[in-house]
Amino acid sequence: MPVAILLTVTSCNEKDQILININEPLVDLPRMLRVIQQDTIIRIKPEIRQTFAIDESNLTFAWRHSNTMGNVANRPIFSTGRYVDWRISSSDIYFDHFFWLEITDQLTGLVYPYYTRINVLRPFLNVWAVLHSDNGPAKLGGIEYIADLDPILRLDMFDYFGHPPLTGKPVALGAINYDRSSLHGAYASPVFNSFFLITTNPNESGVYAPARRFRPYIPDIFVPQMLQNFTPGFFDVSKITYIYRSNSDGGSLINDGRLFQIRNGLKWYEANIQADLGEIYITHALRAGAITVLFDEKGGRFLFFDNRTHSTAHVGMFSNSENQAEIRPMHRPANNFPLYGITHNVLHIGVGNQPNRTPGAPFGQVRSFAIANGENNRTFIYQFPTTQQIVANTANPSIEMVRDIGTPNGLDTNSRFASSVAYNNIVFFSAENRIYRLDFSTEVATLIYTHPTGGEIVAMRMAKQEPLLPDRQTGLDYYIEAYGHPIERSLGVAVNNGASGDLVVLHLTAAGLVEHTAVFSGFGTITDIVFLCDRVLPAP
Repeated sequence: MPVAILLTVTSCNEKDQILININEPLVDLPRMLRVIQQDTIIRIKPEIRQTFAIDESNLTFAWRHSNTMGNVANRPIFSTGRYVDWRISSSDIYFDHFFWLEITDQLTGLVYPYYTRINVLRPFLNVWAVLHSDNGPAKLGGIEYIADLDPILRLDMFDYFGHPPLTGKPVALGAINYDRSSLHGAYASPVFNSFFLITTNPNESGVYAPARRFRPYIPDIFVPQMLQNFTPGFFDVSKITYIYRSNSDGGSLINDGRLFQIRNGLKWYEANIQADLGEIYITHALRAGAITVLFDEKGGRFLFFDNRTHSTAHVGMFSNSENQAEIRPMHRPANNFPLYGITHNVLHIGVGNQPNRTPGAPFGQVRSFAIANGENNRTFIYQFPTTQQIVANTANPSIEMVRDIGTPNGLDTNSRFASSVAYNNIVFFSAENRIYRLDFSTEVATLIYTHPTGGEIVAMRMAKQEPLLPDRQTGLDYYIEAYGHPIERSLGVAVNNGASGDLVVLHLTAAGLVEHTAVFSGFGTITDIVFLCDRVLPAP
């Protein structure tokens, strides 16, 4: 609509008011332009029409730019052109570009401000990483999800991007599923997601950056530099059996029965052990927020480690003597069931939902469980309280309940397991090429998937076992927009059939049944899989 100015003209005895219509630019500028990161130029060109002026000779333009939204209007002017051509580089480390445009009408002297944003979809924002081998050195494959495109399959990321090939045999992958990874200081920009890639060669095993095309964050940040002590015989990369880093307070790694902790830096340190525990050998672990729940096979007992109890003054750089936390025993048993001398064959420690849990509540407020097979075809479900209650010195028992159910067909030491906070009293397990949904409360195991080409399931993981934390500004729980499904209800399954492997991605319903199936083939023998994710704001 035309702008109107009200003029008041004063005579000796009266006031006359005159309404004058003046020229107004009408500008159409998108609030957001979303692009895939590649070497390209994006033209930001406002569409302009005016209420009275015939041409644009009366208009001047001033463009400002920032990588943060808060100060873009105060940044220096970088262009006075009618439009801006902004270059996006495939090696750019910035994924948000904010622009402030001021159009001044010289006829009236009025300034019209406008805002827009280029949001660059980060490479490997959502990707299933696949560690596999063609009977030789390890290869890193992946399934990448980008906006509305079909998933992109790459069998060897290192070959595709021209990196030197891996030389060691495959061992394990580990997730650092932060909304913003907080690797220490100058070693990494906080906007990148990242992950651990482990082979039998320690000099190529360490933290890699998907957003940098799976290059290390800086050269030579590998196990010998990351480990508190890399003297001969202290640490064997081939014996890593568990790596996980959740939303807070670092991560956990098991190496040959010992627990190593990863704080907010690039250093791993061996966790101290409470003196009266004696010798232990850890076979299973669950990283649940700040707490790691453990099973000690040597002592037949459940233990835990509270990663919040030591100083962070030298984040990621302290020695074992500076770490004050200790591996401690569970206590206060339930139902007169012993916490020591457990002879059952513990197969998995998982996580489940807490009834009436507030959406977005801290991960420490969810319950965990362990599943074990015993004699006489019986399976035992140990149900722990919330991780906060495990640590707290209260009257609550460390084990809330022990369920004794008939062992489902196919559940044995070869089974693989997956669980997440999306499901209460439910665990998913494999039997050869089949996947079952086991409901603890009903003791019913329901077949939900059979791989059509046979083979054996060798790895299962939820894309994320805990939900992303709510966004600080909007308070929303995000699932990844480009991925298209809540990641705590997405199950990745690795199936080997001889010398070849398939990755199966199952999108599950809220009840734990299969809603959609995708199968990606062409891999060698698969050793491990993990989902790498980051948070991205949805388009307005």
